[in-house]
Amino acid sequence: MKKNPYFIDGNGGLSKEQLANMKLNNFYLYKALNQILKSVRTNDAKIGGPLRASLLTGELKKSDALTGVDTNRLGEKLKFLVIELSDKNHPEKLEAFKKSYLYNTVIEPLSSGYILDEDRKWSNYKHTSNYEQAFKNKNALDAALTCQREDEKAPLGLDFSKIIDSFVKTDEKGNFYLEDSYTIEEEIAMGEAVNEQLKTFKNNSRFKANYSNPKAASSENEFEDEDELG
Repeated sequence: MKKNPYFIDGNGGLSKEQLANMKLNNFYLYKALNQILKSVRTNDAKIGGPLRASLLTGELKKSDALTGVDTNRLGEKLKFLVIELSDKNHPEKLEAFKKSYLYNTVIEPLSSGYILDEDRKWSNYKHTSNYEQAFKNKNALDAALTCQREDEKAPLGLDFSKIIDSFVKTDEKGNFYLEDSYTIEEEIAMGEAVNEQLKTFKNNSRFKANYSNPKAASSENEFEDEDELG
């Protein structure tokens, strides 16, 4: 099977410390993108919600030097995105984001928990009878992110340092600009990567021990059929 450029299957050859730092970054990225989505949906003037101040630093939780991964100025690109979406003099930027692939086919499915089948959304997941007390006040998405971060064997997953480029571009002088553009090959690969990430989240053994979806035909084998999506 051809390697997906937008999904890191495994630990990426990182050391134990680098892996922990990278997973912390990924945890932050999911949270940040989800907050950007929420603020856009609710017309919140403060794009990024409670993570806005952190996003505007232009830095990730752990630097590339500590992760051993070149994130291709990802922190700076997220800062630029927040600033551009906050530009009240150019509301067309926010509208373009709402129509973008990044918004509709990456962030929204990850936030809602499904691509096609609403029965598989995060809100349908409930605690199992013997769930860990650590998850008592966590919704399914937050729990899935925690399980991903704390499981050394879980793959690194989505590579946002590449996915962000579907909307935040860099010109020949190194300046950023917004443009929703990508090839059909990139579109297919990113969609498959998002689907794979949802599979990884929901099939994590710790997650399954703590959450189940009564609406799914088989919560333990939600992605058993490879033709099924999200």
